[in-house]
Amino acid sequence: LTQALEQEDKARGLEQAKWQSRIRELEILLETEKARSAAREQEQTAQAKTAGELDARSRKELESARAGLASTSQALVNANGQIQQLQAELAGLEAKNRTDADNAAAQQKLKEENSSLRQQAGQAVADLASLKKEHHALAKQLKENESMQAKLAGELQQAAQDKESLASQLAAAKAVAPAAQPATGGDPVLREQLGSLADASLAGSLYDAGLVLFSERRWDEAEGMFLRALAVLKQTSGKSSLAVGTVLQHLADVERVKGDLAAANSSYQQAAEIFRAAPRAFQPRYAAALNGQACVLLDQKQTKEAEKLFRQVIRIYERSDSPNANGLALPLYNLAMLLMEQRRLDEAGPLLEKAVRILETNRNPGDDKKLVVIYRSMGRYFKTAGNLVKAAEFEQKALNLLSK
Repeated sequence: LTQALEQEDKARGLEQAKWQSRIRELEILLETEKARSAAREQEQTAQAKTAGELDARSRKELESARAGLASTSQALVNANGQIQQLQAELAGLEAKNRTDADNAAAQQKLKEENSSLRQQAGQAVADLASLKKEHHALAKQLKENESMQAKLAGELQQAAQDKESLASQLAAAKAVAPAAQPATGGDPVLREQLGSLADASLAGSLYDAGLVLFSERRWDEAEGMFLRALAVLKQTSGKSSLAVGTVLQHLADVERVKGDLAAANSSYQQAAEIFRAAPRAFQPRYAAALNGQACVLLDQKQTKEAEKLFRQVIRIYERSDSPNANGLALPLYNLAMLLMEQRRLDEAGPLLEKAVRILETNRNPGDDKKLVVIYRSMGRYFKTAGNLVKAAEFEQKALNLLSK
């Protein structure tokens, strides 16, 4: 029993110690909670103080904000009034600007119309000056035309007198035709073809008259004589006679000088066809007709065709049994001039030199003018080629001939 009591007392002591320990824990916990409560109270007191301060500050700021808001509201009211006033002033300014813009547009339009009127006035002045100038030119031309008309009237009267005189001479020649020699100017073709014809003297006289008129540069009259000679020859010797070819060739010369290139080309071509069908001895005449035709092609700017024909003429002269040396010089010169115009100096030079050699070797009394032309052409050739010494040499040769 004692042991049981002792054990019970011991168990109670342990339990009491346990409770005492628990009590101490609770006391410690209580003290901790008190400290926490005190800290919280202090914190709450501080927070309350801070909240009071914040509340006071907020209220102060709120009052200040309310005062600022009231001031801002009043400023907004004032600003709104100013805006309305400014809008009214702006509307007035816009109305004024529109009026000013309308006035400016009107002024600009007036300026443009004024400028246009000034331009029209200037143009009118220029037109008036031009009309005055044209009037003056027309008056001068009219005066010149009147003078030319008077001159032509005089020439026409003289031509009529010459025509009457020539008609009388032709009539006299025709009257003595059986006993007269044909006046052919020494042309062997015409002598040969006209010797046995009844109208040989008439055709020859017309032909000679045409040559004289041609030498006097009376182209229209010369053309008329050659046409009349052709008419006589076609009725007597036929359209394909050598005499017809000769007259056609001279007619073509006249037509070319007058600028009727189509007619000249046709006449040269007809003459060439006649001489082409003639005996070989007449090949130089064939070549001469082709040379004339080539010159016409050159006048018509058909340079390729002209060059081809000039080369054909040169070949005909060179193959002829009795070559007309001086006749060959002419197509050589013509072809050389064509090549020089095309800056083909290497080809042109030898042709010119050959033409010079031919004329100098077979020089006739009437060849000086031809030589002067070719010498000066040689001078231009050497000058273009850059050989000024040779150019001066040939120019001096030309001057020497002219000074004779």
